[in-house]
Amino acid sequence: MREGFTSIHLADSQAPGESLSIRSRWDASLRARAGYLVNPHTMLYATAGAAWQNFELTSTCTSRNCSGFFALSSPIINSSTTKMGWTLGGGLETVLWGNWLARAEYRYADYGSAGFTVARSSGRPEFDPSVNTYDVAMRTHLATFAMTYRFQ
Repeated sequence: MREGFTSIHLADSQAPGESLSIRSRWDASLRARAGYLVNPHTMLYATAGAAWQNFELTSTCTSRNCSGFFALSSPIINSSTTKMGWTLGGGLETVLWGNWLARAEYRYADYGSAGFTVARSSGRPEFDPSVNTYDVAMRTHLATFAMTYRFQ
């Protein structure tokens, strides 16, 4: 499980002080691995299974459009969701020396899409109500490298 490894900036409004971003907070997977021994010390493998990822949307609005004197909404609104999807990838694992192993792996994961709604009330009739809905496609490409020790 990893936390905070991805941050994607989705959009900027035209007013200074307004932004929207989404980031991945953690992910987990349950996968099977099937491999082929290239030689007695090196295995090529494919992996596939179920994956989960938590995404957090942050909307920041400190401009006068949404933070007037009678502002009824927080300048920062967070919304998060955990999505389940599938993952598919492959890798290479080899014995370096003794019980030390090295592994390189690539995984693609697709979590479908998630809808986020940001509603604000500024106390100013010309800007109220402000309700924005974002439909975000959730996909990741992940490359990992690891070194492990095998206890016997």
